[in-house]
Amino acid sequence: MKALLVVHGYPPERFGGTETYTRWLALSLARRGRDVSVFTGTASPGEEYELSKRQDGEVTVWTVRNTYSIHNEYEMHYHNPHIEKVFERVTHEFKPDVVHFTYLLGGLSAGCLLVAKSAGAKTAVTLTDFHHLCAWGQLFTPDGVRCEGPQAGIRCASCFAGEDPYASVPWWKRYLIKLLPPNGRADKLHSPGIERMKTRLRYLHNVLEAADAVIFPTESLARPYRRWGIDGKKAPYGIDCSLFDGFERSSSDKVRFAFIGQLRPHKGLHVLTEALRGMADIDTWTLDVYAAGDSEEEKRYLSESMDGLDERVRYRAVFDPGEIRRVYEETDILVVPSLWTENSPLVILYAMHTRTTLIAADVEGIKEVGGDWGLYYPPDDAGALGKLLRRSATDPKMLNRPDAPKAPGIDEHAALVEKIYMEMQ
Repeated sequence: MKALLVVHGYPPERFGGTETYTRWLALSLARRGRDVSVFTGTASPGEEYELSKRQDGEVTVWTVRNTYSIHNEYEMHYHNPHIEKVFERVTHEFKPDVVHFTYLLGGLSAGCLLVAKSAGAKTAVTLTDFHHLCAWGQLFTPDGVRCEGPQAGIRCASCFAGEDPYASVPWWKRYLIKLLPPNGRADKLHSPGIERMKTRLRYLHNVLEAADAVIFPTESLARPYRRWGIDGKKAPYGIDCSLFDGFERSSSDKVRFAFIGQLRPHKGLHVLTEALRGMADIDTWTLDVYAAGDSEEEKRYLSESMDGLDERVRYRAVFDPGEIRRVYEETDILVVPSLWTENSPLVILYAMHTRTTLIAADVEGIKEVGGDWGLYYPPDDAGALGKLLRRSATDPKMLNRPDAPKAPGIDEHAALVEKIYMEMQ
């Protein structure tokens, strides 16, 4: 079997959770005797839509450049015929039996799935966030409100496109339209923003429906998609356990909290730092913040989140993936203060594998993975989080949690994915 994995970024250029997972899966499938290639994107400087090729061990990596310097129309962010033409060249040369999309967007084009089907390949899609349902990706509005779904694009028109879809509708007609179900309402509204969002939703829904298999790492992620009419199979993530060979936690006279994630409001760093402001009276703790702060938006969010905190809170930036064992060896408690429905964060699987105490927001995707092992508080409740942190920093018994559930290994996960491939044949 020849398998082509498709993802928006790939190490060493990008080390996000999906990118890292895709590399692990590709290498594991190769170890299992499969002929594996990866098609990915880059935003590095150079000629637009240039295709390059390199080796990552036994895996061939094809990379297309897309900086949006030529085509930056909104539609090009989910349906880019120029990317699809480059992808078609790769399918003609590699001739895959299976094309597995671990991410369809993020600089690529969802239409690549249709190209793969035209080439005669079976297609699978692993959904890792809500980007097909939500133009922001998290079903979470910029002002911090959780969204239950796009309502056929009506919510998206105001949230993402920045307009009132009812603005040009007479009041009496508006009243009647609002009595209809979402699809009926959307059919009656024709503002530029809602038309744009309806087109996006319709296209992405059709692409996902065309896939031979849809894979969900968690039930929490699957639920909103099922309400949208997209169902699939569950395949929990696995991790590369060899990263932690020889793991031994170092000792410290302080309780060492760690935050590992993006500098984005939906990840909740501001909730964590607000909780720590109430612990100025005790000196038995430290917090290490591991996150990339390259953009101006990230720098501003980091500065605002850490304003007024002292040297006990340390910004460590990002670390090389090869240092993950050291990071967890120097961590007593991982804090995951996310506000959105997470999809099986790898940092929690790492904590499970290393028996690192977990304190996390009680949101679906986190609790589904962490189970009863984690210590949870209501999301966005800095006071409740502060109480857990204070207890953890002053009572050593808090660190003696029951054994965490076993984190699946990547080879175990790859065998499950391979079974899904076989079922598509």
